[in-house]
Amino acid sequence: MLRCPNLVEAYIRNQYVAVDMRDREWVKKWFTRPAVFPHLRIFLWDGHRERHWIDLFFEHLSTPVLETLILMESRDAQMSHYPTDELSFMTRLPPTLKTLKIVEVGTISLDELNFLFGHNSPIENFSTSQCLLPALTTIFEALLPPSGTSELTRMPQLKSLSIDGCAFEDSESDWELGPDELEPLVTALQHRLTKGSTFRLELSGFGVDWTPDTQDRLQGLVENGVQLEIIEDMEPVHWLKTI
Repeated sequence: MLRCPNLVEAYIRNQYVAVDMRDREWVKKWFTRPAVFPHLRIFLWDGHRERHWIDLFFEHLSTPVLETLILMESRDAQMSHYPTDELSFMTRLPPTLKTLKIVEVGTISLDELNFLFGHNSPIENFSTSQCLLPALTTIFEALLPPSGTSELTRMPQLKSLSIDGCAFEDSESDWELGPDELEPLVTALQHRLTKGSTFRLELSGFGVDWTPDTQDRLQGLVENGVQLEIIEDMEPVHWLKTI
């Protein structure tokens, strides 16, 4: 990657692991100056990490026009406790970043990743793939309106949310997203979306229990001038009527 400064996409899954001190010295020699990728627009980073390599890599990494960031973890891993230099890189992410995808995440620390999930987040399109239910619950609750007057809305630019599958610790296969899980998301949409707003919600890989009350609340947004699109398993839901 360091020898290809004109990369437009980069996918790092299996990282070099320094096995002895001599290898570590060679790794240090790789990073003697800033690693700037002026054209990089898509970056996938697998969170399975070897600390020494990461510290050096992220200390020097610069992606001034990045548009899409994909973060992967093992399903029992938390999106938290990141090495200092990795967190520093995330605070340096450019305002061009509009799309965030997380894959196989167990839980999320919103405060630690405030640039991505906080009130200054530039993210417009957010998607998850095969994350555990606690991670999805955290996301839904994060979109709720602030509970106090001193708090600000998280991810205010968000225009689309895509949930692809949900992994389960107990291998449950017939789970569906029910009213209890949907409640914070529906409430968040009711508070965030106003006349003229657009939002796309896409759900796939599991069942969804759209109760009559949930349908009425979401239909009410459309009737109030919100351009709301809900896709379930690649098809628009039949009960949401456009005006």
